[in-house]
Amino acid sequence: MKTFATLALLALPATVGQSADFKDSLLSTVVEEELVDTPAIAVAPNGNFLVYARRHKPLPNEGMILESADMGKTWQKIHSFGSGPKAHYGPSFFTLDDELYLFLLCYNTPDTGDLALFKSRDNGHTWTKTILVRGEDGGKRSTTGNGPILVTPDRVVFGFSDWGGKGSSFPKPGRIACGWCPRDKDLMDARNWSWTEPLQIPDPNSAPHDEGGWLEPNPILAPNGDLMLLARVDSSEGELGAIARVDMENKKVMFEDRFP
Repeated sequence: MKTFATLALLALPATVGQSADFKDSLLSTVVEEELVDTPAIAVAPNGNFLVYARRHKPLPNEGMILESADMGKTWQKIHSFGSGPKAHYGPSFFTLDDELYLFLLCYNTPDTGDLALFKSRDNGHTWTKTILVRGEDGGKRSTTGNGPILVTPDRVVFGFSDWGGKGSSFPKPGRIACGWCPRDKDLMDARNWSWTEPLQIPDPNSAPHDEGGWLEPNPILAPNGDLMLLARVDSSEGELGAIARVDMENKKVMFEDRFP
């Protein structure tokens, strides 16, 4: 079986066409007849397309960067983050001032992982790494959930989930949280980042049904300038959404509404 999360292709410019040829050329470069997962796609500062993907063969859990200089017609691997049990998950790309960044969850054990930020000055060929949140600090792993990064004139904002809540199996322990760094500060210095406390279901105002957890929060700005998180809700009624407001002064996330 050969699979790839095609939703990740939506991150590319419309000129790519979202075609089967594009997907097939990418898959044939990564690996044949094998699962490829946790993808993320970005346009590098030099205009080339980049893909982060994780494959299982020939090396287990190998996280890697692939590059295309011809609008996705051909691909080559330009970087490997390594393989084995200390795998990398939940990639989220963004660029700032012509430099490329990548959020990744770096597992230390099957249950805990560090939230790391990687930076590349050569369009994804080499990377430096800093740990923003250590897994042992909260006792549970954190994950990006492949969400977009919000870059405003003032700050860089990152929404994420962790598994530190109630419940013993995915997605019940899922909680949402948010972190940010002033745009004029060094993003690679963990001391410049601020983090909210996580918010979890059940909440009597937000969980009238059998809901399992909040996942993949996307940071957005409301029309009045307030910072919000738009999250996916795992529910017995099907996929739902939750809107939460971020209190940056008190570093809290507060439930606002759910939909549909």
